Amino acid sequence: MKVPKTRKKLKRGIAQVLPAQCLYCDSDQGFETPIVTRKLPFRDCTLEVSFEVTQCKACGETFLSEPQAEAQLKQTVAAYQKEAGLFTAAELIARRHALGLRSQQKLVDASSGAIAIATLKRIEAGQWVQDKTTDIAIRATLETLEQKQADAELQRICNQAMQGGAGTAVTEIARSCFDWSKMSDMRTMVWTICVSDAQPNEPKNVRTWEDYASADEDSNNLVPC
Repeated sequence: MKVPKTRKKLKRGIAQVLPAQCLYCDSDQGFETPIVTRKLPFRDCTLEVSFEVTQCKACGETFLSEPQAEAQLKQTVAAYQKEAGLFTAAELIARRHALGLRSQQKLVDASSGAIAIATLKRIEAGQWVQDKTTDIAIRATLETLEQKQADAELQRICNQAMQGGAGTAVTEIARSCFDWSKMSDMRTMVWTICVSDAQPNEPKNVRTWEDYASADEDSNNLVPC
């Protein structure tokens, strides 16, 4: 499989024009673009990757257009990252957006210098594999931001509970929205306020957040997956 070379690099947004005839058999019957799965060598391993190719309808020979070659590289890099336990571009972008960080610079700023903006851009472009140290720094920064976001939401629930009249509803929200095993020390205060407001007459029978965090997957398990 070969990638036809062009004299000039294509500008972004301009489609590559396929040759009028097959580069191998000179047929003018045209081309199709099937998805194939191949084992490709990459760094120190061989990966099974599925990607689109351009195939001659006459002889069946395949080659990659420039956009297809770029997509193949991204899929290969992602396969390698998954195999190595590293963030893929899609995973990193999804985690960043879930925190409301539309700007890459905001994540860089939150890392206190542990992540370079150029490094983050290369990873999210999907054509570069980060080293383990960089991946750990990114993961730690994201987890810290997610913890702060969760704590802020718990504070909101706490404030809502202290306003009174919505204890049971607040408790159900708390049970269904959070992984209590990841909350900070503030969770004890929030849980006590929410549950005691919901069940003021049965303080001895109120389950603690530890009960919910360690519950098995049965009918009483209220810890979300």
